[in-house]
Amino acid sequence: MPNLVYVSRGKCIKLPHNFKAGALDVLLRISATMTNEPVILTLDSDMYSNDPQTPLRALQACISNSSRGNGWPETSELNQDHLVNKSIESREVLSSAHHVAGCNFESQTQWGTKMGFRYGSLVEDMYTSYMLQSYGQDYLEVILSGGTTQRRWNDQKVWLMRGLSSYSIGSVEYILKSIGISTFRFNVTSKAVGEEQSKRYKKGTFEFGIASPLFLLLTTAAIINLVSFLLGIAQVFRQGSLEALLLQMLLIGFAMVNSHRVPIRPKKMEETRAKGLPLHTRVLMPRTWANRVFACVYLCAILALLYHHLIAVLHSTSMVPLFILLADAVLAFMWATSQAFRMCPTERRVFIEHLQHYVKQSDYPGLDVFICTADPYKEPPMCVVNTALSVMAYDYPPEKLSVYVSDDGGSQLTLFAFIEAARFATHWLPYCRKNKILERCPEAYFRSSPSWSPETAQIKMMYERMRARVENVVKRGSILPDYITNEAESEAFSRWADGFTPRDHPAVVQVLLEADRDKDITGLTMPNLVYASREKNMNLPHHFKAGALNVLLRVSATMTNAPILLTLDSDMYSNDSQTPLCALCFLLDPCIDSKLGFVQFPQMFYGINKNDTYGAESRQSEIVLIGMDGLVGPTYIGTGCFFRRQVFLGGSSPQLNPDLLVSKSIKSEEVLALAHHVAGCNYENQTSWGSKMGFRYGSLVEDLYTGYRLHCEGWKSIFCNPKRPAFLGKAPINLNDMLNQTVRWCVGLLEVAFCEHSPITFGARSINLLTGLCYGHMALWPISSIPVTIYAFLPQLALLKCVSIFPEASDPWLFLRLFLFLGAYGQNCLEFMLSGGSIQRWWNDQRVWMMRGLSSMMFGLVEYLLKTIGISTFGFSVTNKTVGEEQSKRYDQGLFEFGVSSPLLLPMTTAAIINCISFLWGIAQVFTQGRLEGILLQMFLAGFATVNCWPIYEAILMRTDGGKIPVKLTLISIILAWALYLTSSIAF
Repeated sequence: MPNLVYVSRGKCIKLPHNFKAGALDVLLRISATMTNEPVILTLDSDMYSNDPQTPLRALQACISNSSRGNGWPETSELNQDHLVNKSIESREVLSSAHHVAGCNFESQTQWGTKMGFRYGSLVEDMYTSYMLQSYGQDYLEVILSGGTTQRRWNDQKVWLMRGLSSYSIGSVEYILKSIGISTFRFNVTSKAVGEEQSKRYKKGTFEFGIASPLFLLLTTAAIINLVSFLLGIAQVFRQGSLEALLLQMLLIGFAMVNSHRVPIRPKKMEETRAKGLPLHTRVLMPRTWANRVFACVYLCAILALLYHHLIAVLHSTSMVPLFILLADAVLAFMWATSQAFRMCPTERRVFIEHLQHYVKQSDYPGLDVFICTADPYKEPPMCVVNTALSVMAYDYPPEKLSVYVSDDGGSQLTLFAFIEAARFATHWLPYCRKNKILERCPEAYFRSSPSWSPETAQIKMMYERMRARVENVVKRGSILPDYITNEAESEAFSRWADGFTPRDHPAVVQVLLEADRDKDITGLTMPNLVYASREKNMNLPHHFKAGALNVLLRVSATMTNAPILLTLDSDMYSNDSQTPLCALCFLLDPCIDSKLGFVQFPQMFYGINKNDTYGAESRQSEIVLIGMDGLVGPTYIGTGCFFRRQVFLGGSSPQLNPDLLVSKSIKSEEVLALAHHVAGCNYENQTSWGSKMGFRYGSLVEDLYTGYRLHCEGWKSIFCNPKRPAFLGKAPINLNDMLNQTVRWCVGLLEVAFCEHSPITFGARSINLLTGLCYGHMALWPISSIPVTIYAFLPQLALLKCVSIFPEASDPWLFLRLFLFLGAYGQNCLEFMLSGGSIQRWWNDQRVWMMRGLSSMMFGLVEYLLKTIGISTFGFSVTNKTVGEEQSKRYDQGLFEFGVSSPLLLPMTTAAIINCISFLWGIAQVFTQGRLEGILLQMFLAGFATVNCWPIYEAILMRTDGGKIPVKLTLISIILAWALYLTSSIAF
């Protein structure tokens, strides 16, 4: 029999393996140690021999060729004249073979440069033959032709397709690679062919079927050629002049004939199946092709406008063109980076009912739920309790479920609330199971007015009694002795002694329910429930929410160490008891990428008024997550996310190993001692926590930064957006709270943008270019305040000074500006409505974006700059979750809540005054001097801003309730507006 040898070379992730050329060189060396034949044949895995006499034909050329190539091996066993006389199964030969197959063998040698298959190009075949011929080795080329006309046509058609796609993208990728930006990874050409795909190929149908940027230019060219050809025909018939257009019509018609099979409709992308039943499907969204074509057209318009601005700046002595260029350049950058979300938006569908065919319920992995709270007065304990009860009632084996509550405020009020919740849970969980209710958050369930029954009345009474006790304790600020029912509770509260403050206190870890011991009223096991408040010291950094989550990571690792984690905000209760099963459809799928690190659910809110006054619905965030899902996956948004524990604890201490099975009672002294130890404020000193392990430090937006760093490390994610919202939270319904929250976000986002691992540079190299642009867009979101501020003041002040700064109505450049404005707003509105929004909600959403741009984004940008130079400004503040009755009524009526004299309201109030006055002044100019043509665009901007500012005018002039703008703030805004008008003479 012929010799048959299996080889898998040594690999190390820290050393280059040089792809196929490296594999062939290993085979060269191994074969030299074993058989060392003078003639070698190389084949791809799918290239079988079709003629048994093929070697004889090759020998006709090889026997007469006595010349040899350059480059002699460094060991005698690899010499091309070495004769092998030992058995290839002998220890000596096998040892030598393993040695030459090692990943370090080629170090400090000429392999890949002057010997073997050559390195330095992904097309190792052509590069090797080129290098060999350069050194003088002859090759016999035999070209046998005889194809058909149709084959020749298809050959030139494919050449055109390559020229419009892979050649151009390959050139761009090489340029990006040359400057250190990583784009695509090396992919093995697929040899697997589906039955349907094979049928289409036999019919002669092109196989486009996937959402690839390689098809973008191809599809765009096909559409442009079709439209221009039809317009050309129409012009010939209308004007009867073919002579001038003949060659253009010929070229366009030729391109059309070649493009008749190019697709413009997206198709299904992937479906994971086992036993014929998919766990989930993924499809490309229908609007994808339109996004790509529109992006090409819009980009051309932007480049034309920027060129026009640049010429104006070079030929003007005024500062106005420079400010306009700056504003449009920032808008162009934000638009360009936002297109990364639109290149491959996907949507998924999950089939929970198929999960039973993959895994038994008894084999579900353990699930640890993390809930974070920080202040019992801004985040009421009953709100946190409802969140915890909603996840404790999951349709999930209770012995595999654990809930950990992080109280970063170290409040005994929160602990008391959870002691009460633990008692109530023994009644609530059986009630949910028995009645199979959907709303498993008690507050949401009773708010929905369930049908009356004695059992329902009883459970509601128990809930109301618990809520009254908890709210009474919070109102008093202390716990009455009558409320403490046993010694264990008394001992727990005894830790709150003198000197115990929210910013300086020891660690507290209290097990409230243990699955192995505690039962509900029906005798079934209860989930674990653990309260944790980490140690704090005023002299040591605590890293806000990221630090609290890392403590929960370590505490849970010592107690239950479940392989799956769920993180939730204090007010984000579960709205679907089967949500963990949705996540398992991805995390347990045997066919999915092993590098799947987390599954993110959308952040949605309840109690939003009809028109969503503050844009809390956040449809734009959903659009961003859907867009990223088509790349490497969505980022982490801070709540509603299922993680694999191993993404955080891959290389930590033995007690925190993600694969460690915890067998001891979580109430044992040993486990509790270790839990208190890892919750200490000194535990992270001289460790990788926050940098390479756990949730990442370095930004106030720890969620986005953690998701970004995980993606940089190679982990992937999935966005799961079921029809029934998985989680619902409480959105801010106070303008000041919303703006303060945005300031915090902006500072954190800029910390990500300008950190050591900046998305635009490090991210584009480590992940890929499109995902790097996605993160760059999010991180640099605060700079949107620059164009918003410029366009809110500059054109209006120029109008008041009777200065025209934009093209006249008859100028074509005016129409270009209108196209850019309407195109951007139109696309945004269409996406908003396709995702389930309404026109009124979209209008409020874009109005809130402008309000943020004029206030919180600008303040966040300034605060970041001051922080960079060492000037401390505002501190971290928890978003207020408490709402007054009058404030709630005004929100339900759709009224903005101004109500406080905050500096955040000052810029928008000033802008509202200036825009209103300039618009009225412009109208007067039109009627008195007929100057509409020269000031049309300035009038349009002032009028658009005036319409958006109507709630501000209403709050200044018409309202008398507590949500109106204070008179003091109005007077300051008028003074500022007057000062800006007087000083604007410098610019005009």
